Amino acid sequence: MQHVECSARTGQHVVLALALMTVAILAGCTAPGHAASHPPTAAPSATPTAEQRISALAQHAAGLPDKSVTATFDGGLEGTLTLIATIGGPVPGTKAEIAAAQERVKAICFLMERAVWTSSMPSGVLLSEVKVAVVGPIYDDYADLTTGPYGAADLKAATAHQLDWTHLTPDAAWGVYATWLRPAYRSAVVGL
Repeated sequence: MQHVECSARTGQHVVLALALMTVAILAGCTAPGHAASHPPTAAPSATPTAEQRISALAQHAAGLPDKSVTATFDGGLEGTLTLIATIGGPVPGTKAEIAAAQERVKAICFLMERAVWTSSMPSGVLLSEVKVAVVGPIYDDYADLTTGPYGAADLKAATAHQLDWTHLTPDAAWGVYATWLRPAYRSAVVGL
């Protein structure tokens, strides 16, 4: 009987030791003499970056969903800022749908450009140019649904500072920017 009790206690000790080792491994600890199986991860930053702050500003100004705008700086916080807005919805096909999509691109570009040029920038940010690109669902030449550019606007600081943003409209501003609009969102080759 003692042999059975001793075996049961030894089994419990083994299970307990394995459980403790598992917890230690999951917590990032290792047994003496063993290397960690994964590098420690950094704690997330509570302070948003300049890119995150500007993305949120532009996204809010254009009325777009969370995390649909990304901001990047070309060569640091001084110089060119590129904002990319991703939109969803059905792929425009008719003339009316294409015209509506193009007007939406103009409005998004205008709202984002205006927000950036008329707002206080985070410390250290000095803009010389702001590029806004809008991407969304399109059909490629093989009739595959993909994401592609809908349009873009590029505005230099010298011009942006001369504009009367309060009275400017998306269509009037479109004539001031360097721009591009997609003429069709479905391939004429495939006949969609």
